[in-house]
Amino acid sequence: MSNELPDVSRYLTYEPRFLDPALPTGFWLCADAADVLTIQINAGCLAAGASWDDLGRCESFFARFPYVLLVCPDPQRREAMVAEVRRRLPETVLLVANDPAFRGCATVQQLRDTYGLAAVDHILLDTTELPVYGLLDLADVKPPDMTGMKRCLSGIPNLDRRIGGFYEGELSVWTGKRGEGKSTLLGQLLLEAVDQGFPVCAYSGELPAWKFKYWIALQAAGPNYIQDRKDPVTGRSLPAATPFAQRAIDEWWRGRFHLYDIGNRNTHDAADILRLFRYASRRYGAKIFLVDNLMSARLQAGRDRDFYRAQSEFVSELTAFA
Repeated sequence: MSNELPDVSRYLTYEPRFLDPALPTGFWLCADAADVLTIQINAGCLAAGASWDDLGRCESFFARFPYVLLVCPDPQRREAMVAEVRRRLPETVLLVANDPAFRGCATVQQLRDTYGLAAVDHILLDTTELPVYGLLDLADVKPPDMTGMKRCLSGIPNLDRRIGGFYEGELSVWTGKRGEGKSTLLGQLLLEAVDQGFPVCAYSGELPAWKFKYWIALQAAGPNYIQDRKDPVTGRSLPAATPFAQRAIDEWWRGRFHLYDIGNRNTHDAADILRLFRYASRRYGAKIFLVDNLMSARLQAGRDRDFYRAQSEFVSELTAFA
């Protein structure tokens, strides 16, 4: 029977004559070769020089067995082993031997020498099936206490009552017609975030830095700290934060409000927006990020259809970043 199995001896250490996929015991993937020698039947481990990444090359081999049982007496090594194997064998039924199965022994050989060969066979009776990587059993999901979760409030009472605020790890997409106030509203949300102690980082693809600051400073100042100045060229009235208010605002948001520099032509694309967002998160602890707007980001697309696909991919990358 073993002759019909793919040869994966480059990646796994096992004895071909002891392999029989027809047995109901499955394949026992051990932490080291000593345990393989003890178990013998349908047992193996990573070969010398092989890495966990090589397990993916053995998927057709493992598929011949009803399941793969992870055998490792050491709890810490077992936990690491489970994490590595689950990611690399996403379509394989995986079981893991639990602590009691080893009866306090450090190796499978010690288990056999102390309690006999039957104790090794009984390992199979104390196992847990691992959920497939990427799927959750909803019954096992532990809901957090949402009342105690960290979130940023919008400052709009009706909105906060409906959604509870913006929780970390969420992505919100705001849509609306041009000129309906999306940027103003989102700018206000950023100011609320800074006021609540959340550092922010914004990308504005349409406004240069000075104009972005001008508009959002008007919002930060409020009507009591705005003065009108007359434009000598056009004669129109230009509102602006008072010098006192502007100095106070600059000190208030210094180090807590960063803006993507669209003046740097080398970094005005989707990949660099994400790169600088990650930097702002690591370096400045930024928690709230704004992309205003998706249409202005330079996406890698040649045609309209490709553009919308690239836009969707960018949103997916933002979701992963969040």
